[in-house]
Amino acid sequence: MFREAKGFLRVVLVVWLTAFAAAAQEKIERPGRVLTIEPGSGGVILRCETGAVELAQVGPGVVRVLADRSGNLAPVRSYALADLAPAASGLEVDESGQGLRLKGDGILIQINRDPLQLVFLDGDGRPLHRDAEPGGLGFRGEEVLVTKQMPETEHYYGFGEKTGPLDKRGLAMEMWNRDQPYSGDLDPLYQSHPFFLALNRGRAYGIFFDNSFHSYFDMGRSDSSTYTFRAAGGPLRYYFIYGPEPKDVIRRYTNLVGRMPLPPLWALGYQQSRWSYENEKRVREIASGFRSRGIPGDVLFLDIHYLDRYKVFTWNRRRFPDPAGLLADLGQKGFKVVTIIDPGVKVQPGYFVYDQGVAKGYFCRRLDGSDYRARVWPGDCSYPDFLRPEVRAWWGDLHRVLLDPGVAGIWNDMNEPSGWKHDVRAGGLMLSLSPIREMDMVHGPADAPVPHAEVHNVYGLLESQGTYEGLRRLKPEERPFVISRAGFPGIQRYACVWTGDNYSNWNQLPLSLTMLLNLGLSGLTFVGADIGGFVGSPSPELYARWIQQGAFYPFARTHTMILSGDQEPWSFGPEVEAIAKEVIRLRYQLLPYIYALFEESSRTGLPVMRPLLLEFPRDETTYAISDQFLIGPDLLFAPVVEKGARSRRVYLPEGRWVSWKEGKVYPGPGWIEVATALDTLPLWVREGAIIPLAPVMPHTGAKPWDPLSLRIYPGAGESSFTWYEDDQKSFAYEQGQWRRTTATVRPAADALVFQIAAPLGAYTPAARSFRLEFYGLAAVAAVTPAAGGPGLEWVYDASRRVLIVQMPDRGQAEILTIAYK
Repeated sequence: MFREAKGFLRVVLVVWLTAFAAAAQEKIERPGRVLTIEPGSGGVILRCETGAVELAQVGPGVVRVLADRSGNLAPVRSYALADLAPAASGLEVDESGQGLRLKGDGILIQINRDPLQLVFLDGDGRPLHRDAEPGGLGFRGEEVLVTKQMPETEHYYGFGEKTGPLDKRGLAMEMWNRDQPYSGDLDPLYQSHPFFLALNRGRAYGIFFDNSFHSYFDMGRSDSSTYTFRAAGGPLRYYFIYGPEPKDVIRRYTNLVGRMPLPPLWALGYQQSRWSYENEKRVREIASGFRSRGIPGDVLFLDIHYLDRYKVFTWNRRRFPDPAGLLADLGQKGFKVVTIIDPGVKVQPGYFVYDQGVAKGYFCRRLDGSDYRARVWPGDCSYPDFLRPEVRAWWGDLHRVLLDPGVAGIWNDMNEPSGWKHDVRAGGLMLSLSPIREMDMVHGPADAPVPHAEVHNVYGLLESQGTYEGLRRLKPEERPFVISRAGFPGIQRYACVWTGDNYSNWNQLPLSLTMLLNLGLSGLTFVGADIGGFVGSPSPELYARWIQQGAFYPFARTHTMILSGDQEPWSFGPEVEAIAKEVIRLRYQLLPYIYALFEESSRTGLPVMRPLLLEFPRDETTYAISDQFLIGPDLLFAPVVEKGARSRRVYLPEGRWVSWKEGKVYPGPGWIEVATALDTLPLWVREGAIIPLAPVMPHTGAKPWDPLSLRIYPGAGESSFTWYEDDQKSFAYEQGQWRRTTATVRPAADALVFQIAAPLGAYTPAARSFRLEFYGLAAVAAVTPAAGGPGLEWVYDASRRVLIVQMPDRGQAEILTIAYK
């Protein structure tokens, strides 16, 4: 009897849940039929049975879609665009022919009226993507959502800092900044980037869901024929961004949300960190270790133990009795120092930061008006309200305590924001308990409070804005360097980012690549992962393989946690030290090439570290490759990511590829098998490339780039590369103090012609010479400069098929003709 009753109740429950789910689905309100069409700001407004939808063109190929259930289309704050919001440029209404169409710059929007359905087409009328039926836009309670049809051949990239494969088709993801050490497919993590790039047989578009609330992307996991993105609140606002090339999408997206400012050159050097180098003596030992071993390095990090009982903007005078003296001595050795700063301010009357924040009312509040508090490293903490400009300005000015003694950069950590309810402490150790996922705080002025649900994902962005602007205000002649753990679109305007607390295991090697590549496709160029892993200690083999790939991360830093083993490049024995030394030295040689890529990114948003699909979007083999990457357009690196591997398969895209060390030529497209001994660096150069190189040096400021070498790999046609130079540290480049120089190589009858164009810009580097290295040449008979050309010396190595030419850099156009025998 009881069993039968249980069975009956189970059936009733299933029926009820099914009915509830159906009812919940029915509660989605759709715009329905289009009733009227009105001119709008830069586009049109569609008045519908439910609410209104505005379509506006905000740039070539970029359309903003804004929907409101009430019909009120008043502007809503965008944290990502900030003051970059573009002016709408208008859409032409065309009701002739195939119903209602809107014509933009290189894009068409077909509007099906009953019910409303948006179909995006290219300028030739070929469909790009379309709303799902019965409608793409919807409202469910406070939630806003968009559902699109998903073609079988479409692939999805970006989404910022996400674990899992490169292509996110078939996955579901969450956007909510969370302090969470990660491995495998854990989601969400420290950053939220509600943007993706879609690629379908060579044609690309992007979607930016401009909403800071807790959001979700279901890319065909629930229904393989559609994808949906939704948010728990906020505006239903997204941008459709057409390519047709993936690079076009990134350029146009970063034109909306901003791009990375050009960093100081020292920030592109190798960086060393741990939680924590416990005192001044240990920091000096680490600095001496790099210089005595001939391993280049530019930056040392100080984690939380430099602080007085973890209170921000203080110094622990027992551990670091003379900060200014230490930093001056390190500066003499060519080291910059970056210090950590968390947003949590210790609740302690008499502590100047806390007292100022309380007196000015600068801390986040609860709904009842009291200060919000949570536990962080110092204990009970208050949180600055970075939504308010005056709080950001105050916070930025507090950095004078660090900059005056000589700190060069700031590391923003724990800014998701992170906090917990309870912890257990023993001496210098602490175990946090009950992490807080939803903080019940409010932001903004008391008469216009903003819920934390809206601000949570942008808290780290706003803190980094205050930090960057403060550093630029306090040191106006120096480019700020800020690194942030949390982020949202726009963070790149103020900080570089890293992928947070990873683990020292082999799974992290391929995982870090997919995360960094997708961050790059999401508009973030200056990115990195903790080399060697943060949690735990790597084996010598793991560290060797990690430093080989990590030396090519845009942000290259080894970092590890408290109680782990030493993780300096020399900590794993002579063999691994030699491997680390070689690859770090190669990074420093490549700095002229890397710096040029960073400067390009500051103008275009294109990443330095690129998946193959970005350069070869019509090669569908590249769509799933994430264990190889390109450094700029011309260097292809295939790191070893498996334990014990002594060979690996490598895919070479279209073209001819030359191995970096051996000079062997491989044709593409196709797969090859290569040997990968522990000291092997699987690196190739695309034929036609010109790669500028600097001399090996202990740090970026050791000496000028003299000689400036150019590695030239002539191809079947003409090719060129433009490198960029400035003073590497100030903002003088904004007033024209920069230099761009283009080198070109082209084949001629029984000869090769090499040309250096007259440099552009007002910057003049120190006197120097060029060393030109031409690879893959047949027997050379003569090297002849144009009339009035420079005196030069040359030597041809027949066994290597390499020609080396030495000549002065006269700062003017030069032409060389290389005649073959």
